[in-house]
Amino acid sequence: MSLTVNNISEQIVEILDEIQKSLLERSSKILREGTQEISSYDEFKSVFKGKKGFIKTYWCGDPKCEESIKYETKATTRCFSKEDSGKCIYCGKDSTQEWVFAIPY
Repeated sequence: MSLTVNNISEQIVEILDEIQKSLLERSSKILREGTQEISSYDEFKSVFKGKKGFIKTYWCGDPKCEESIKYETKATTRCFSKEDSGKCIYCGKDSTQEWVFAIPY
């Protein structure tokens, strides 16, 4: 696309929209490919030993479990994912929330 003086502002908006769309697609792909759903603590620890990324798993909400996970793996909760039922990845208690964990870099 070549810019012309007559409609430069419209062309700039189109270019910026294309850039934004490309960045969003790239980021979404990285997030999808870098997020794993984990159901065992051994697998949780194994994933963070060798890879960067995110883990979706259940956490009971107990700060003691979170502190232990952080101490053992350096991973911390990032954000709440969804309401659902499962077992806490650390202690095995019932959980009603899935969370996203990651390691700070």
